[in-house]
Parts: sequence; structure tokens; C-alpha cells
Amino acid sequence: MEGAAPLSARRTSVVLFACVALAGCGGGEAPRAEEAPATPAPTRPAVPAPPTTPSVTRAAYLRALDDYCATTVRTIERLARTPVDERDPVRAIELLARRYRAGLEQLGQVTPPATLRRIHLLTLAQGRESADRIDDGVRLGRAGETDAATTALGELSGLLPDVSRLPSSVRRGAPACAGPGA
Repeated sequence: MEGAAPLSARRTSVVLFACVALAGCGGGEAPRAEEAPATPAPTRPAVPAPPTTPSVTRAAYLRALDDYCATTVRTIERLARTPVDERDPVRAIELLARRYRAGLEQLGQVTPPATLRRIHLLTLAQGRESADRIDDGVRLGRAGETDAATTALGELSGLLPDVSRLPSSVRRGAPACAGPGA
């Protein structure tokens, strides 16, 4: 079978990237074999609009951030355990992208206290950028470029906040953001 070796390589890549993401948990970007075609970024105002909903307490926000990180880690772990479907090798990545985007948007609905707003906005921006790249990989995979979908898994490292940039009080309040076993 001519297609068996590439799928085995893709399966190995999925597990490898998932492990890298879980070990690094947002600490940087994984190397990319090739970039997805650049799409023009939507224009955004230089200064974010003030929140339209009342902010939650610090403890409530940290719980929401911890829930987001825990759900993201579980989603990545689930992808690592999912066998490659020979008939639809992009399906598992597409499912990860959908689940992750839903969790990210749920976090986006929370208005943090003013002291955590910068962290919140950076987390959302980083997560949305990574989600967009994974979506691009899925789109290209659906168009027949399954290697592009596998390459998009390099974005898993950007799905969680960069814990090295989080204040220690936030790391204590949202321990799941440090990744498994931390």
C-alpha cells in the first residue's frame, strides 16, 4: 500500500506535536515545515473597546482561565489518543479545532477584572491566531493537502497562555495552564 507510510508518519507527527504542546504548553512556537498561505488579517482598532459586561471577581476569572486551560489540555490529549482515520485523516484535527475554538470563545465571554485584562486579551489573541492557523490547515487538508493539516498541528504550542509570562499569582490560580504534571 503506497499511502500507508505517509499516514503512519502523520500519526507519528500528531503524537509528537501533541507531546510537544503538552510539554511546552504555550511556551513558544514549534518549528513549521512550511507556512500556510497568508490571509489578510482583519483590521482591528489599536485600542480594544472597553468591556460591555461587568467584570467578574479575580477568583472567578482565574477559575475560568483554569477551566479553559484544563479543557484545552484534555482536547490535545484526546487528539494524541485518536487513531488516524484512513478514510478521513483530517477529521481528528478538525474536531480539535472546533472544540478548542468553542472553549476559547467561552473564555472570551468572561470580562476579567482590570488588573487581569492584559493577560486575558493576550491569551485570546494568541489562542485565536493559533486557532486560525489550525483552521487553515484543516481547510487545506480538506482540499487534498493532508500534510498541511499535519503541519498545522505545530500551532498546538500556542493554544495555552505562555506560562513564563504569567505572574505567579495567576499561575497559582490557574494551575492547569502550566500543563499536565506541573
